[in-house]
Amino acid sequence: MEEPQKERLRGKKLFFRILGFVLLAAAVGCIIGGFVSFIGFMSDFMGDGETARPNLFWLFFIGFPLIPVSAIVLTMSRTRPSVSRTAQAAVRVRPPFARYETTCPGCSAPNPEDNAFCSHCGKDLHKDTAI
Repeated sequence: MEEPQKERLRGKKLFFRILGFVLLAAAVGCIIGGFVSFIGFMSDFMGDGETARPNLFWLFFIGFPLIPVSAIVLTMSRTRPSVSRTAQAAVRVRPPFARYETTCPGCSAPNPEDNAFCSHCGKDLHKDTAI
């Protein structure tokens, strides 16, 4: 991998790492806010006076889904570019089902026996069989 690509990848990883921790902090803050609102409601409910609704309880419904979202974003900051290395290795390997039995008369490259033309130079492999 070239140096500019590595720098760009480091920048993306840093961005996802910071975003993941910010989302996690927001999730924890929302859960705490919703919990404090609910506890305040319960203490008023158990008391002798008027009861007020828990006005920030909706933060629970924002905080809990943010936890897996932040985990996914943090996971994205830790991944490695293994797909590109695997793809490069797959390009270099010949498929095991191809049988290279015919040799090109022009460039001497191996070709599958069912090819009519050379896969490297394009010459006709069965020129002798033409009428």
